[in-house]
Amino acid sequence: MSAIIRNLLSYLPDELECNIFLLAGANSPSNIPRYLSVAKLELILYRVVDIDDEEKAKLFILCLQLQPGFAKTLVKVLHLQPTVSPEQGAKILALCQGLQELTLQIVNRTNLLDEENPLRGPLCDLWPTTLCMNIASVFYGPNIYLPDLVLL
Repeated sequence: MSAIIRNLLSYLPDELECNIFLLAGANSPSNIPRYLSVAKLELILYRVVDIDDEEKAKLFILCLQLQPGFAKTLVKVLHLQPTVSPEQGAKILALCQGLQELTLQIVNRTNLLDEENPLRGPLCDLWPTTLCMNIASVFYGPNIYLPDLVLL
């Protein structure tokens, strides 16, 4: 990337810079590795992560396992959709401990008892400022027990 473009990007808002790189990558997929070599881009691309299927979840886990400290500091907003399995969700939550915002829509399809649900452990270690979740992600059955939940 030329010095002129690097200087220009240092003045652009992060959201605009992200959109430029996403469009450039879509137009020229063979150049994506070069675009990703720009350190600031990684900071932007991984700030907000939306995982909407099992394949994306699998690839995201593989990427983060190579650099576990990366996810703890960079991923700030995470959206896990219903198509992500509870086991994959648990692995992702364990890697992304620095979350500020979490949307958890995973469905407990196996009817695991509350204590057996793999999401419970990683969720207990998180302290997001914003949490939006499907209660069925964590609890099975008609009884819900939230002894340590602080509501503001």
